[in-house]
Amino acid sequence: ALQAFNEPASHLRTEALDTLSSLLTQQGWSLAPVETASLVVALRERLLDSNWVVCQRALGLVAELVSQTDERIDELAAHELVQPIIEKVRTSDVARDLAPPTVSPQRRLCACVTAGGRL
Repeated sequence: ALQAFNEPASHLRTEALDTLSSLLTQQGWSLAPVETASLVVALRERLLDSNWVVCQRALGLVAELVSQTDERIDELAAHELVQPIIEKVRTSDVARDLAPPTVSPQRRLCACVTAGGRL
């Protein structure tokens, strides 16, 4: 499924994220260390995707991943994924979609970064 993360069509990247989420749920979020590192790197790339739907799905998968797995994944996610999340939240479209308009931009950032669990 990770190969499909690099498909040129955004709908195929979105489908790959959905498929991976389903597979991980079926496996009880059990990952070998090599699989974990590859997954986190692939998610980092999708968080920086030019298509907002792909980014949104990647954010959802990150939230699921860190809420379902162990400290090893938390550390890797904190090291590899926090910066791309912050970069994506800086855009006005993302901030507008993630929080009500009455919330300050600073609170939107905090809400987005913490919404996924332990990030």
